[in-house]
Amino acid sequence: MIRKDGGFFDRLRQSLEAKVRKLRRSIVGFDHRDLARLSRSADAPPRATDANGFAALDSLGRLQNNPHLRNPLFAVVSVLPPQVSGIADFSFRVLQGAEFDVDVYFPHADLEEYFLVTRRFFGGKGHIEAFSLSIFDAGLNLRKYQRVIWVLGNSLHHVPVARLMRQGVRFPIKARQWLHIHDPMMPALVSHLALDRTAGECGPGRVGVGRIAEGLDLERCIVHSEAARQWLEADGMRSVDVLFHPVFDSFEQKAPPVADGEIRMGSFGMPSATKGSHLVINAFREIRSARPQSTLVLAGYLAGDYARQAGILNEPGLLIEDSPTPARFLELMRSVDVAVQLRLSNEGESSGAIPQLLSRDVPVITSPVGAFLSYGATVRYFDASEGSAALAQAVLDERDTAVARSDARRAFVAAHSSQRFCADLKRLALG
Repeated sequence: MIRKDGGFFDRLRQSLEAKVRKLRRSIVGFDHRDLARLSRSADAPPRATDANGFAALDSLGRLQNNPHLRNPLFAVVSVLPPQVSGIADFSFRVLQGAEFDVDVYFPHADLEEYFLVTRRFFGGKGHIEAFSLSIFDAGLNLRKYQRVIWVLGNSLHHVPVARLMRQGVRFPIKARQWLHIHDPMMPALVSHLALDRTAGECGPGRVGVGRIAEGLDLERCIVHSEAARQWLEADGMRSVDVLFHPVFDSFEQKAPPVADGEIRMGSFGMPSATKGSHLVINAFREIRSARPQSTLVLAGYLAGDYARQAGILNEPGLLIEDSPTPARFLELMRSVDVAVQLRLSNEGESSGAIPQLLSRDVPVITSPVGAFLSYGATVRYFDASEGSAALAQAVLDERDTAVARSDARRAFVAAHSSQRFCADLKRLALG
């Protein structure tokens, strides 16, 4: 027996007890038993009075007292709006089609952002509720999820989710885990997490998600295309399933453009060299030289930075929209005659912009690579090696025959709803 006399063994006892208490802490900073006690306590310590503490206590209270749920089908861990990420909008919108119960755990910058998300109505026939990422460990103890789905993409918005997922290497969780990815390579995320110093070298055997998932007990990986599945299987990942990228909105037929009028082109999403943004700009210049009133809309995350670096910020006819709101993004999509969404190489990534453009009945020109091959007759394929003059002509041709693919776009939208996506997800879970 160790005497409590302040001597060596007493100090050793205190040190060991402190280590045990530390080990009992959750991997995200709080132990769920501590949070439960704090939620009942009138004299909570100062650390529970900051923004994250309030968010954790609010989430824990709702998690404990929710009368609707005890064993939801899924826990989804993802960024959500107002995070400026296409995947944030994806996760929010896809859950609107769920007819089953889901708990969503999400990172938030501050208390205002937390309440914007948690008090927002998801819709759908299922019961969807959002909780602070900080109580994920508590949720695993209070619920018995059939599956935990981690949702990741290639931007630094996803760092908190990826870090929490990676903690499972040292602190495995009992729930069966899935990984839902939108980009197999994810060089920015892998590099930031310092998992691989050569993460930029993408190719077979160098798939970034393999570095992130290394050492984790994943039951299944979900991707949006056969191209992505092939990348992952070449890297040694097992149980890779393809679920299409859903179209969130119903079809909205577009009026035909005025014959021989000015052209309003659009290119949506984060501009970059790999997306052929320079080619799009040069094609627009070709068009504008013949039709001076024509316009090019460049809208997406970091569009302003790209325009500054490319020296086109004040170029006539260009409309640059940096990180527009979802409503503004759709408004800009509706406004264009033709959208150009190129990829110069196949890295297996999906596109959030193309499904939205199709639902707005906008003619789309894209590259015949990877995930984009699944759009078939709904789009016009263009080989970037043909150059800007050929792309300009393709834009003019597609504008003049805008209604020719309208029926194909309508059929595609009807067959790729978020309701169908969620139904397929449920079938995977139930075997």
